[in-house]
Amino acid sequence: MIQVPAAVQNFIDMAIIAGDACLPAYYPKDQVAFEKLQSGYRFHGITLEDLTGMQAGQWQPGWFVVALNEMDDPYFVDFSEETKGYPVYFAWHGAGVWEAQLVAPGIQACQALLEDLKRLHGNQPGTAAYLEEHCNIDEGLWQEVYDHTLSQDEFVEQEPVNMGDYVQGDILVIDCGPNKVKVMQFVKALLGLSPQAALGMVNNPPFVLKSGFKILMLRVIAQLESLGAKAEFIPSNSK
Repeated sequence: MIQVPAAVQNFIDMAIIAGDACLPAYYPKDQVAFEKLQSGYRFHGITLEDLTGMQAGQWQPGWFVVALNEMDDPYFVDFSEETKGYPVYFAWHGAGVWEAQLVAPGIQACQALLEDLKRLHGNQPGTAAYLEEHCNIDEGLWQEVYDHTLSQDEFVEQEPVNMGDYVQGDILVIDCGPNKVKVMQFVKALLGLSPQAALGMVNNPPFVLKSGFKILMLRVIAQLESLGAKAEFIPSNSK
């Protein structure tokens, strides 16, 4: 039985579907489904032949599929990259070789990214602006997602867009509170930092944690406050 790391299992259990066909649309519901999901990637579905290899273009031994998009293109992590926070990768299937594209520097960062895009789904200007700021829209997966966003002619908005929510600014962490280790782990996962770099930030408040739209930064601030930290949003035009 494959031992799925807790952080990876949590990502799978969240099963975030952001709405674009290129983004994750299927997550394994249990251990059996997870192991079956590796068929065609780690092993041959009929002969059970091991398909992994160390050469460029092969499915690497540490790679495990965690989700598929609507075209059955895999999202995967390398179980050997625990110290990096389990970066999430993507590859087009059917190309003859596997070329891993980095989706997010860590699995928690990927979760936050998908949550943001899910929240923005249906808001074409907001989604496009978010992709422009946070993703490499000039190639690969994110170029495809960006093109899909721009090609949507009709977006149904459930409520009027408050443009004040899309003010650019920074998250200023003023005090990390009594749970510095948890805050350090959060910062490490959010930014894809080494433990030493994250600890250096946490030990030297105040510091700017992240920049972006107010509507998205407020969610990060709420997560920080749940850990006992004190942070606030500083609009760029107030500097």
